[in-house]
Amino acid sequence: MKQGHPFSKIVLFLLFSWAGTVFCQDIIFNKVASTAGNSFNFAGITQDINGIMWFSTKSGVVRYDGNHMTTFKNSPSNPNSVTSNDLESIFADSDGTLWIGSLGQGLDHFDPTTGLFTNHRHDPNNNSSLINDTVTQILRDKHGILWIGTHGGLERFDQESNTFFHYRHDPNDGTSLSNNQVRELYEDRQGTLWIGTGSPFPGDGGAPEDGGLNRMNGKTGKFTSYQHDPLKNNSLISNKVSAVFEDTEGVIWVGTAKNGFHKMNLQEGTFERIVYDPVHPEKLSGPLKNDPAPYEHIRFITQDAAGNYWIGFAHAGLTYFNPASGKLVHFHGITNPAGGFTDSGVWNAFTSRDGILWISGHESGGNMYRVNPFRMEIPHYLTSSGFVNCFYEKPDGSLIIGTDQELISTDDDIVKHYLNSAGQAKTNGKSIFSILEDRQGDLWFGGESGLTRWNIKNDTLLHYQHEPDNPNSLSNSAIFTLYEDKADNLWIGTFMGLNLLDRKTGLFTRYLIYPDDTAKFGKNFATSVCEDRKGNLWISSWSGGGINLLNRDDGQFKNYLKGVYILLVHEDKDGILWACADRGLYKYDAGSDNFSRFSDPMSSTEINNITTMIEDNEGNLWIGSSDGIFCINPERDEIKLFGKNYGVGNNGMSYGGSYKGRDGKLYFGDRTGYFSFDPARLVRNIPPPEISVIGFRLADQVIKPGDKGPLKESLSQTREIRLLNHQNVFSFDLSVIDYAYPEQNRLFYLLENYETEWHQANSEGKAYYFNIPPGKYIMRIKAVNGYGAWAGRKIEIVILPPWWRTNWAYALYALIAIAGVFGFDRFQRRRILIAERRGAMEREIAQ
Repeated sequence: MKQGHPFSKIVLFLLFSWAGTVFCQDIIFNKVASTAGNSFNFAGITQDINGIMWFSTKSGVVRYDGNHMTTFKNSPSNPNSVTSNDLESIFADSDGTLWIGSLGQGLDHFDPTTGLFTNHRHDPNNNSSLINDTVTQILRDKHGILWIGTHGGLERFDQESNTFFHYRHDPNDGTSLSNNQVRELYEDRQGTLWIGTGSPFPGDGGAPEDGGLNRMNGKTGKFTSYQHDPLKNNSLISNKVSAVFEDTEGVIWVGTAKNGFHKMNLQEGTFERIVYDPVHPEKLSGPLKNDPAPYEHIRFITQDAAGNYWIGFAHAGLTYFNPASGKLVHFHGITNPAGGFTDSGVWNAFTSRDGILWISGHESGGNMYRVNPFRMEIPHYLTSSGFVNCFYEKPDGSLIIGTDQELISTDDDIVKHYLNSAGQAKTNGKSIFSILEDRQGDLWFGGESGLTRWNIKNDTLLHYQHEPDNPNSLSNSAIFTLYEDKADNLWIGTFMGLNLLDRKTGLFTRYLIYPDDTAKFGKNFATSVCEDRKGNLWISSWSGGGINLLNRDDGQFKNYLKGVYILLVHEDKDGILWACADRGLYKYDAGSDNFSRFSDPMSSTEINNITTMIEDNEGNLWIGSSDGIFCINPERDEIKLFGKNYGVGNNGMSYGGSYKGRDGKLYFGDRTGYFSFDPARLVRNIPPPEISVIGFRLADQVIKPGDKGPLKESLSQTREIRLLNHQNVFSFDLSVIDYAYPEQNRLFYLLENYETEWHQANSEGKAYYFNIPPGKYIMRIKAVNGYGAWAGRKIEIVILPPWWRTNWAYALYALIAIAGVFGFDRFQRRRILIAERRGAMEREIAQ
């Protein structure tokens, strides 16, 4: 019951590879909101082949897809309902069905496609029936054998004959099961079946000495038993064995009553008792102290997708251990309710295919928790100088950063702050908005107090400012952007116009986009300069100045998007111009000579309140906004948002504060510092969601796989569906499987060759199509999760034409036509021949 799906190994490998990209924060327990009347106290947990989560509870069977929760309860008037609401265990089989164990009401087999439950009960008159009606554990091993743990022994179920084979304790056979009350079933990587027996509850599992750990020999059906020996410290602390787990290193861990936490030596058959060491509190151990509660025991031992250990106690809470950092935390809903954990004990744990750890509580509410072991954030580095506006990476990899107050350096080197032309005292408290390295190797700084050139070779500084009486000086001392074009011309965007520097004479040529606008932060506030591959110079401006194309011959501007506040113009690798504005993102169409608002072609999502944009080495566009950092893929048909889920978007992104380093790393400034990450690694390693096609319907009738129907195999394997011409009303039941942030998952679909626009699936995940004409189509499905990762799937759909429009019918029509032509020709020839003979006869008679 505690084993994951076979696909888990692949998914967990991807998750492990992702772990190096970003870092994990404190553990957060997200509670799964239960529906009225439901409690997750003592709940079992599993995941079916479609990715749906299922819980066995004390109020029925619960289905959960991340958004909707459905409960299946016993109905006395319905013999095909679940037999009992008091459930103990649950297991999802590979065929999509579920096995549910109850407390005293037997074993149920549930088919979600039909909604029917089939019950197996103990029959005292049938020796091959279930041995006991309390079913505690369910497991199907690598050989396909279904094992059932009960309060009467271990069962092997043969579905073909519908019979149970019993393994029970025999006091006269030392190779039999050590105790009939099975509390744990576990299969290790070698295929060995381990059985923990003996109940920690007095009067329920026999005497204190009853129980033990059993290792089954699959070939002989015999058991090797491991028991507590009061004379040996390397034996089990207690015979009440309730947890067995093999970690990623192949170590077998065993949990028992009395909070016994053991590391097993397989060769010797001995156990090392792991207890809390106050001298070394960072070591992996059991609870901080032995709990005197009579029912106390370890409920589970497991590792999450990141390799962290979790030990669950029935009463003493939950222990988390990170072996990489040596960090150990004990959670208890009363003494240490950290991270949102409010239960005082736990019952079961399960890792779903997306790497999410599920934990069901026990006592104090009985909650269901989701824990994301990869709750990660893009690294953020704090500064102490307000907004980070610009960056420059030195050859040694260290950064020079321009902020609202000063220049700072990440290598603690002394960086010259703004100096005047005479190299006099430093001026503090001045904003720096732009840093540019020209082709000559000089650094240029633009900011609130003018323009500075730093000749690094000679370590000299030259400062430029606005001079009211000099028309060849800067038009304004406040510099926002710097740009060097292909001809090595240096363009300076100021708060009042665009300037071109003649480096030989030190004189500036001024260009006012709107000569009549004299406002300090008016439409002449030049925010960016971009030279496209044709040599055109585009200038963006603030305060509704829009985008402006400069005619270098006469100094005049052609205006676009008047009234829009434009922060930046960028030409991408394909030669497409993009404009970033407070109202969103605009794309230039050279054919119509017009900028139009860009939105995600699939979801029509638009990006608002843009502050900056930069393109990475692979052609992705990265856009800073008030919501976080967006990424548009090179095909421009998918948008990812790195927002609050990544720790981005809370501090206010800087205007123009983005930069690409020498190695392709990206930097984004904000109010308190900056973000830094490798875009290729981040995009490549985000775990995608799983797309699940749960059901297929014809005219709203559920179609199950079978030789006689259009589905020849399960929907998870289906790649093509062939339909008859009258089967042209159909629908799909779709789902996105990603439980990190399930409320943010989105699903889209399109029937290619029939329509051109994508549809977003409704909350039920339905995709309907009516009266589709015969033809070949492709059902395309795409999904995006809360991390912004996309996944896609397609199913070919062929709707056959009616028989009178098939190829053989057309061939028959051709044969009939040919036969008709041939027959008509024969008739004509015969008619002519008869006419000729008649004419000849008439002539002969006349003679």
